[in-house]
Amino acid sequence: MLSSFFSRFRRAYLRWDMRRHGARIASDVQCATRFANGDLSRLTCGPGCYFSEGSTLLLGSGPSGPGRLTLGKGVFVNRYAIIDCHDSVEIGDRVMIGPHAYIGDFDHDTRVVEGPALGGGNITAPVRISHDAWIGAHAVVLKGVCIGAGAVVAASACVVSDVPALAIVAGVPARLIKMREGSSS
Repeated sequence: MLSSFFSRFRRAYLRWDMRRHGARIASDVQCATRFANGDLSRLTCGPGCYFSEGSTLLLGSGPSGPGRLTLGKGVFVNRYAIIDCHDSVEIGDRVMIGPHAYIGDFDHDTRVVEGPALGGGNITAPVRISHDAWIGAHAVVLKGVCIGAGAVVAASACVVSDVPALAIVAGVPARLIKMREGSSS
């Protein structure tokens, strides 16, 4: 019973501390540890979200300024998943993100041929994941991608182009495997 009290207190303290740094986080967000780093004033997290142990949100700056990360209601981010935002990442309601998944809205500019291979800065493009999507374990979602509502990204897939609503994609690069049967509601 006492450990339950301390767990609730710790979660409340973590939410308070992140709000103190500018994050807009719903009062019922569940987290085991502080899960976001960077400019927290650019983070919005809706009610009912859950962040497992080791999941991380990184808010950096890209060529157009600081990144903005928005998570809808009931988003589930599993163990050691990373969302790396330097431009704009928008995640809809009830999205599930599997363990060790990576979502990033930037790449290093490799067009610069003189000097270090990663010396050219970042190229960014927004990422949008619509409601009810499922990003599998170890999946990678790269810059400029839109994932449609109800889509499924299989484990270890690498998404480099848009995924239609209700699609199931797998592979490297991710390809359409089949379409889920949608409801009329």
